[in-house]
Amino acid sequence: MISDYSEYPKFYQYFMPVLETYYGWRKITEHDAKKEIQEKYFPNYSIDVLAWKSNEPLIYWRAHRAIYYLFVWNYLSRVEKWTYKITEKWTNFLKEWKTMTLEYLKKDSDFINSSFHKWRDKWDKQIHNNTSLNDERTPEEIFQDSFKLIEAPKKDELLERCREVDPYAFEIIVGILCEAMWYWTFIETKKSHDGWVDGIIKWDSLWFDKIFIQAKKYWENSIVHWKEMQDFIWALVSNWVKRGIFFTTSSFDKSAIKKAEDSTKTWHNIILIDWKHLIDLMFKYNVWVQQKETYVIKDIDEDFFDSFV
Repeated sequence: MISDYSEYPKFYQYFMPVLETYYGWRKITEHDAKKEIQEKYFPNYSIDVLAWKSNEPLIYWRAHRAIYYLFVWNYLSRVEKWTYKITEKWTNFLKEWKTMTLEYLKKDSDFINSSFHKWRDKWDKQIHNNTSLNDERTPEEIFQDSFKLIEAPKKDELLERCREVDPYAFEIIVGILCEAMWYWTFIETKKSHDGWVDGIIKWDSLWFDKIFIQAKKYWENSIVHWKEMQDFIWALVSNWVKRGIFFTTSSFDKSAIKKAEDSTKTWHNIILIDWKHLIDLMFKYNVWVQQKETYVIKDIDEDFFDSFV
């Protein structure tokens, strides 16, 4: 039984076992897929060897990474929670190639455009151009860059999940985020005929002031235009509300941004939260994400030594 950490297959060596496991349009949970892959393709590797800072067997953890990357690069699709199946892209791949390799992926548009690849490419160039002796970054900066490499694809997946939920579920997510950010009371409005107000933030206990919330779940190619912004502004004006926040999983075009800026002339203040700002806030305030591991950077306690002087 192999138990040497260095001899375990790399995550990209799991690509073909993963895809072959899902072959035939099977719908399999990640848990079952990892177990099947280990038993069928890597039976001689001990499951007692754990991934670094994790209680999960290394053989399972690397299978998880392969499944996740193949999902991000559209070779797998998520049909329900933790359950995947292969996509048409994989069947098209079989017509030209027989083995999935990193060399092939480097030419794949989904791989090239993924945030994981962009950060990894940046990291590889830094490593190639610098040695440990002449790298101008501090150790803390190197750690931060490495952290971004881990975080970037997770943010991509979170955005994709936000765009997949139904519009009403996205309104609930925005409400949870608002309460997490400001600890205010978020009141949902009715699902239909809401008058262009998806929620109201109760700013004080007596309702002397409040903030209107609009949440639009759009895909990347559908952006917020001036008409949607105009309707939201009208909702503020007609209800004598001065403040509003417009959330979207997409972005705002120039006309919508100008409408929001011009609203200051009527003493209104509208904050625009596009997809990037939204995901950053969700990560910061732990909405739909959870802390997995904690890394502690320690320094000398000068006060402790000063007490002996």
